[in-house]
Amino acid sequence: MPKGNYDRIQRDLKQIGFEDVEEINHGQSVKLADNFIITSYQFGIFLDSAVVIDCDGIKILNLNILDM
Repeated sequence: MPKGNYDRIQRDLKQIGFEDVEEINHGQSVKLADNFIITSYQFGIFLDSAVVIDCDGIKILNLNILDM
């Protein structure tokens, strides 16, 4: 999960049964398998986030923005 100033997301994930929840710093990449890497990006005061998923050289951007 993206690292932010609030712990609500982490608490919610643990409440629904996720036990091993790790925060990822802005711009940090994490290798989840040999050909599967995620990179987390955070922005804004309400923890908008994006993740780049890189799997076998194919990249996908998931961008979630809070529209105010």
